[in-house]
Amino acid sequence: MLRALEGKVIIGPLREKNDTEIKYYRGILSIQRHKRSKWSNNYNMNPGFKISVSYVDTQSPNERVAGHDVLGITDDFQMTQQLKKLFSDNKETVHIGLAEVQKLTEEYRQYYRDEAKWKEGTLSYGFFINVYDNPTIPLESLPILLITTEENQLVQSIPENEYPSLIYLYERMRVVNLSRVHQWWYLFWEDLWRKNHNEMPNLIKNPENFSPAYRTSLCYRPMTRIELEEFLEKCGSWQDGGKDGFLHSGVLNRIYLYLNNVVFGGRKNGTPKKWNIKRGDTIEKESITQGRYKRTMKERMMIMKDIMLKRKNFQKTRPFFVIHEEEDSDSESGNDSDGFNSASDEETWL
Repeated sequence: MLRALEGKVIIGPLREKNDTEIKYYRGILSIQRHKRSKWSNNYNMNPGFKISVSYVDTQSPNERVAGHDVLGITDDFQMTQQLKKLFSDNKETVHIGLAEVQKLTEEYRQYYRDEAKWKEGTLSYGFFINVYDNPTIPLESLPILLITTEENQLVQSIPENEYPSLIYLYERMRVVNLSRVHQWWYLFWEDLWRKNHNEMPNLIKNPENFSPAYRTSLCYRPMTRIELEEFLEKCGSWQDGGKDGFLHSGVLNRIYLYLNNVVFGGRKNGTPKKWNIKRGDTIEKESITQGRYKRTMKERMMIMKDIMLKRKNFQKTRPFFVIHEEEDSDSESGNDSDGFNSASDEETWL
């Protein structure tokens, strides 16, 4: 009901300075909020609820203000005798203002309810969990997932309209996820390019060697230190035998000390972990792992095309997908796997 009196001339209490008696005058009630921004109908809907009543009359040109203590407003906003008197003295004003506040509140709710529906129709709130934050989705399962969980036709058509980009994305993730060495190697060189290529001439002059946009980029090809030094020397980034420049011997020392820990650091029963850091198979090569047939990238592409052709036959559902992280094993084998989106007994996408 206090909101119903906001901005209105009311009969309110005031305690004069050095006076214990409370007197009543006509003043303007205002509500101070944390921000001054206004909603679409020029009403402040921001949080904050500090109430005051300002009094100005001809006898005293100075503004006098009554706060929560005089108005009878407590921290828990319980009804007090002062508040009861305030509402009873301004009964008509409260009645008119309350209807306005209720109408305004309903418009405010309806506005954001419609906005939420509009957002859901553009891109569902579950997209982040189902797709964006779920990189283990097999390529052939992506179309049916989008068709059954998204309403926007443009989003449903992403596998069809952005087909080359998706193939590039999945092949890129396949290479990066061949091993933890590949993952860390990619993060280091991708971060170096992204944050420094505009400031380092040797990087910007050789985008095909350093930019992740090129398949020939260094970030996709872990190599030994000798090979890396030779590679950097050809690019002009290995100066004075590693004694000068932004990529010097000290940087390489830290790189390979960390990689050495990644490869040989984890031990079980005194045996160092084995990590596969060989180059992965091509997408055309079929592979068999642990007696289970594993689809190649080419086969996944064909399945995805077939699903897009039958997209109208799928019923709308709203499943909630949970990402299961596999436990680390003692060894990682990559020669007989495409390194990404491998089939498993628990896979239920198709």
